[in-house]
Amino acid sequence: MTWPALIDPQSPSWQVLTTLRWPRLVGALVVGGSLALSGALLQVLLRNPVADAGLLGITPAAAFAAVLWLSLVGSLTIGPLLLPLMAGLGAVAMTLTLMVAALRGGVGNGERLVLIGVAAGALFSGLTAFLLYRLDDLTLRQVQFWLLGSVAQISLLQALAAAVPLLLLGWWLWRRAAAIDALLLGVVEARLAGVPVVRLQRQLLLAAALLAAIAVVLAGGIAFVGLLVPHLLRRLGCDRHHQLLPLTLVGGGVLLLWADQGVRLLAGAPVPLGVITMILGAPALLLLLWRRGPLQ
Repeated sequence: MTWPALIDPQSPSWQVLTTLRWPRLVGALVVGGSLALSGALLQVLLRNPVADAGLLGITPAAAFAAVLWLSLVGSLTIGPLLLPLMAGLGAVAMTLTLMVAALRGGVGNGERLVLIGVAAGALFSGLTAFLLYRLDDLTLRQVQFWLLGSVAQISLLQALAAAVPLLLLGWWLWRRAAAIDALLLGVVEARLAGVPVVRLQRQLLLAAALLAAIAVVLAGGIAFVGLLVPHLLRRLGCDRHHQLLPLTLVGGGVLLLWADQGVRLLAGAPVPLGVITMILGAPALLLLLWRRGPLQ
């Protein structure tokens, strides 16, 4: 492969780069960064070191909306065009539910939000399993591949479009790093520091849900990235969010990119990326739970 071939839009090498390599690379970076940043915010809000979007039912809600659409359409000939949109609507609906619960019970009541998320997640997972029985074998196989998570179907345009809100949200959150640090110390301490606690909590919850929705719309369900990356960075001493947030964004993207490359090199066949993150993430989660302490 020569440099002239790489920059020639008519060459096969250019086609491979723009239709296969770059979309997968940028897509993995965007999805991993979104999941990790979402997990970092939820861990602060819920004061729970093992919190992520799946814990609050956002990912199961998105999966249910997508499968519901396919069960009504009955074919992927129309499904692929609207599947991400339906998943996004499911994530938004669950986000609105959490926002209403937060307004009634307070965002700082992490236990209440977790219980709502767990109950909703179990309900949506059960409904999704029920709907899967109505799909034909070919559609079922393709849908299950998406449900388990994959960056193989992301186009370069989709990845670049999703990178814009990710970077904007990341910049917005970085500007509020000091307020997030104060919130982590406690509600009383944050109020004494002049932080509008309730407004900031609602903004962070909405930002975390939007980030999770970006990842689900692009890649389906990918677990443990949002849980592990920010928690491990905190364990390594990244306590200040001025430093933690950008490192989380980059670390999540790099982790998912490495996982995707590992799948392609070692599996030798199409394997959903979410399967690999679950296999690697589950032992890590057990270790974190074994050594669990207060959120630092």
